[in-house]
Amino acid sequence: MFSNCGGKIKNLAKIIFWFGLIVGVLWLIVSLAQYANGREYLEYSSAYGGSSSYSILQESGDRAYTGLVGIYYSIILLASSIVTSWPLYGFGIIVAHFENDSENSGLEADTNNQIEETISTEEITHAEEAKNEHL
Repeated sequence: MFSNCGGKIKNLAKIIFWFGLIVGVLWLIVSLAQYANGREYLEYSSAYGGSSSYSILQESGDRAYTGLVGIYYSIILLASSIVTSWPLYGFGIIVAHFENDSENSGLEADTNNQIEETISTEEITHAEEAKNEHL
């Protein structure tokens, strides 16, 4: 679970980026189409006062207004996915770098322990040989 955290953070950043990009572009296309179909009726939408009674003009104006709001929010989604994914990816690189450093220092410690054990074994062997020679 806690192994390769840097790689997992980088993958999360990639997912956020691509999800935000794909959904944002699709939402932008749909919103642009919706706005383009009813932009001449925008003045009749409920947000701008509408007409005296609910009519087809007001419904078309509401659709155009919804498309306009969708355009704004899709642009916000695109920008926020880009803005949040890059620092998160950079953080993943930093974590991966520190993981590699800690693994390397752990390997060095293991190597040092093995060297010390080898030296200790050799010293004991030499000491026993020297003892046997004196006897």
